[in-house]
Amino acid sequence: EGDLCIRYSKIYFLENAAATAPPPNFLPLDCNDFPVRDNVATILRRDTLSHSVILPSDFMLRYEASVFSYISAVGGFPHFPNSDPNHPFWEEMTQVVRAQVARHNNVPAFDVLPLPDPFKSDTLHTLCGYVHDEWPGVHHGKLIHQFVQGGTRMDPAIIPQRCPLDFINHVVALSDLHTWAIGITAPINFSAKWTMGVPRPEEIAIQIKDKRLTQAHGVPDHLVRMLDGMNFTTSLGFTAYPEGSPNHPSWPAMHSAASSASLWLAVVMDLSEEEFCQVKLMDYAVSYARTVAGVHYPQDNIAGLNMGQEAVARHLAHHLRYKYGADKKVVQQKIDRLRFDWRDEDIWKCDPYKRKHAEFELKSNDELLRDYYKVYNNGP
Repeated sequence: EGDLCIRYSKIYFLENAAATAPPPNFLPLDCNDFPVRDNVATILRRDTLSHSVILPSDFMLRYEASVFSYISAVGGFPHFPNSDPNHPFWEEMTQVVRAQVARHNNVPAFDVLPLPDPFKSDTLHTLCGYVHDEWPGVHHGKLIHQFVQGGTRMDPAIIPQRCPLDFINHVVALSDLHTWAIGITAPINFSAKWTMGVPRPEEIAIQIKDKRLTQAHGVPDHLVRMLDGMNFTTSLGFTAYPEGSPNHPSWPAMHSAASSASLWLAVVMDLSEEEFCQVKLMDYAVSYARTVAGVHYPQDNIAGLNMGQEAVARHLAHHLRYKYGADKKVVQQKIDRLRFDWRDEDIWKCDPYKRKHAEFELKSNDELLRDYYKVYNNGP
């Protein structure tokens, strides 16, 4: 009830497309266009710069359960722009805007999110750069290498070890599994994206900024006031990146879905409690940095993190059984023991420096905006 029917519409047509302009009434896409059907998918794939338009009939999903079973498992349908100013979507959007103000105000990164050791001295701007067109899983790969260099071993009850230094079932297996976990999740995650069609934050921000979305549509007063006060004139300018967000729907976030090491790595290795926390911190930092960059809502991140875990939990035991000779029952038992729901996780408990984010969290929207004015010398 109250759905404004606004959906992802950041569609760029190719110069040499079969249709040099969008077909009549094609844009903007709305709630009637999602889940994407074959006719719309054909145009998106053939004539636009849209990324990985995957339908449930896709070859890569031929052995998968329904995408809706995954959507249900990660918490159900996402929130969309709504005519009720108290609807949860507007809080999602508020959190993205607050993160942009914090980034422009040079708020210390450790006051905004808990950080793993490799990122502990970085700024919010630097974090945005870390998750911008990087090779998938690069930061987790460095963390895994650090664990191996520090002597962390595989769990022999999960992946059998032929000898004390089993190169194949240790470092080669870790490299294989790191890629496998991303690969098994990506098609499911993109299918969910094109099923739901959640608009990118920049699409909503510019519509509020340009008065195409107003309080009459349900936008809360504070959100109108914050975006009015921010210094951007295009949708791309709302984000940390010159090209803005990627060319696919917002929910669930793929950076987050690719960050499932806190499950699969914890299953195959004998991690200490501190190492387990470092992996969770890395998963979360890679995920939340995309909100700091202005390209994802928090709901995208949490759903993505849970999507990665869900895909791994469904497939890891089978994969380890047939690739490495693991005992499927033992693997599944460890998966079930280590799984957690990111919606319930207090990740700040893992912050090794015991930083408190109260200062940033307790600042009102108006206080943050006043700080923003000072940075840009646009006001008091």
